[in-house]
Parts: sequence; structure tokens; C-alpha cells
Amino acid sequence: MATTIANLALVASAGGDPAKPVFFDIITLDLKADYDAAGLLLFKTACLAALGAGKTPIAVTPVNARGLKTRYDSVNDTLFFDWSDLNAGADGPDIVVPTGDMAVYTGLKLLVISQ
Repeated sequence: MATTIANLALVASAGGDPAKPVFFDIITLDLKADYDAAGLLLFKTACLAALGAGKTPIAVTPVNARGLKTRYDSVNDTLFFDWSDLNAGADGPDIVVPTGDMAVYTGLKLLVISQ
């Protein structure tokens, strides 16, 4: 039996306008122990020097993030790191990495899609 989709809608589209090209950049970063559930605030500002002026991140995905998963909230310019939480609790399979556990994560490699 085939799986059906209840709802499918285009949320964002990029690259169709030559005046607004899409960029794919790979960055590396080291995190500090003070990373917490609030995420990495002002991600765009933090990586402007590496990405180049005028680029606005629209998505971030791990290339080699040592098992961490990423979520980029472009509205609030915040990058979150999640990891698997296998305790079968009500919080679900992935949770934000707890405060104090991030200092060991150095050299994370991320793909930043920007426009």
C-alpha cells in the first residue's frame, strides 16, 4: 500500500531570480560550554565574516557535526544543536544539547545555504 501525503505546500523558494543567487558555503566552528537551550543567537552576525557581507542564511545542515543535528530558525536568527535522547520520555527522540555539554564539540563542519 502506498503512503499518502495529507498536506504539501511550498514554504520558500530560492535561486529563481538572477538578482538573488543562492550560495552554498561550508563553515567550521567550535562551541563553548555556555551553549544552552536558547541556541546560538545572532548566527548571521556570527558568521558574516566567513560568509561575506550581504549573505543571509536561510538553512544550515550538518556536514560533519559529530552526531549533532542542526535547526536554524531564520526568523529569530538562532542556530540550535540537537542530539538523540533515547530515554523514551515524552520530550521525543531529539532534544537541544544541554548546557555545559558543548565545549567538547570543536571543528564542527556545517553547510550554510544563504541568499
